[in-house]
Amino acid sequence: MSKVESWLLLMHQIPPKPDSLRVRVWRALQKIGALQLKSSVYILPSGKENQSRFQTVIEDILGGKGDAFLCRSEFVQGIDRGDIIENFNEDRASRYRLLAQELRELQKVLSAKVLSENDLMSVEHSIGRLDRQLNEIRAIDFFDCKEQGPTFKLLKSILVRVEDLRTDSEPSVSKKNVQDFQGKIWVTRRNIHVDRLASAWLISRFIDRKPNFKFVAENKYKGKKNEFRFDMFEAEFTHVGDKCSFEVLAESFGLEQKAIRAISEVIHDLDLKDTKFNRAETSGIGMVIRGIIKSESTDSGRMEKGFILFDDLYESFQD
Repeated sequence: MSKVESWLLLMHQIPPKPDSLRVRVWRALQKIGALQLKSSVYILPSGKENQSRFQTVIEDILGGKGDAFLCRSEFVQGIDRGDIIENFNEDRASRYRLLAQELRELQKVLSAKVLSENDLMSVEHSIGRLDRQLNEIRAIDFFDCKEQGPTFKLLKSILVRVEDLRTDSEPSVSKKNVQDFQGKIWVTRRNIHVDRLASAWLISRFIDRKPNFKFVAENKYKGKKNEFRFDMFEAEFTHVGDKCSFEVLAESFGLEQKAIRAISEVIHDLDLKDTKFNRAETSGIGMVIRGIIKSESTDSGRMEKGFILFDDLYESFQD
């Protein structure tokens, strides 16, 4: 976006109360990368996408009984194009530097002679968060500031290091025979969420034709005869390395269908809160699951709705 001929200016007036509106608007303007020229004047490079970004903020201001005006303009005196671009780049550079500092801390952890599985998983979770934040900054780095390349290069080097460590010490998942797991009692923690909900669906549809599910309060529940635990402490089927319980179950029973792999990737990113697979459908599916959890207080109710969702997703991903 280096060839900017005009700019979008947002001018607003926000009521003094409630304070929450002012804070919310300020955060929204920060998120979309608007540059503050004066106390109530913000600027973005002209374009449809930035106009849409400003429009979202304007709707919030008007909804809070404030006033907002958006115009397209050129500067004739007082500040020139080069000054504005330099200010944008300085702001984006400061954001990149903050994340680069966190990435260097991760490098220090990865350079340790002894690295536990928990340390590695913690680094992977942090990488997922920082990767999202870096891409959010890049989306509003309108003039490709000089800090962009080195910061992403730093992230890439950390990803390569993690991949090397995983390759050297990847825990194995033992293979199981479906016939040995029929009519069993499947135990997990109460108040099921993403991984446990999806795992229960996988068990019911592809592993045990007549499963019984049992929900317990304690995470360290000791399994009894004819019981198999999943997604809990020392369970027969739970996280292994960076794999969530759904992935472990699918791998354990050789479930390699295209649709199951797709669902597995979605559940991984939702459960571990990273972007390892970064599927386009993930955020939308996550919203639906959150809606199910919010609307259904019982585990049986969540399974009933969740199973319908995953059945439909399975059919969709089959195409």
